[in-house]
Amino acid sequence: TETGQSNLFDVISSSVDHFDISAISSPQTAGEAFSITIIAKDANDNTVTSFTGTANLSDVTGTISPTITGSFSSGVWEGNVTITKSISGDIITVTSSGKSGTSNSFNVVAGALDHFAFATISSPQTAGAAFSVIITAEDAYNNQRTQFNDTVTLTDDTGTLTPDSVTFSSGQWTGNVTITKAQSDVR
Repeated sequence: TETGQSNLFDVISSSVDHFDISAISSPQTAGEAFSITIIAKDANDNTVTSFTGTANLSDVTGTISPTITGSFSSGVWEGNVTITKSISGDIITVTSSGKSGTSNSFNVVAGALDHFAFATISSPQTAGAAFSVIITAEDAYNNQRTQFNDTVTLTDDTGTLTPDSVTFSSGQWTGNVTITKAQSDVR
């Protein structure tokens, strides 16, 4: 027999010390699901394959969904998440039993144009006198669509609004308009 050789044995990872989140590409789009991978790690950065629990998810915007992962399998959870608020520098945080981890920083941009939002217009306005209007192009989650630089048509109930078309810049138009016909509850 040979001497000086030990028998074969296994070395397993200890308890969870932290979580690693795989790199998230930037930008992501508000309201569109994207995949993330989370790995439970011990203090020596080994995967804790015995971890089969769940973890809480949060992000800077407070709009991540789901907020709880499914069960980990062999220390790993892969799944889709959605964030509905646009932001530069979002970070996802994962926590479970007092242990945590964070993702890299990534941007979330507005989704497709869904509607236009008007800043409050004071009332009353005077027929024939110019007044200021702010209009914002927004996605379905009310994020400003900064990529929107198109020309749009403006109309109102009186049919006397001028100008009748305006060009947005970075998802917003600010300017003066005039309505020459007196009327209540103009839209």
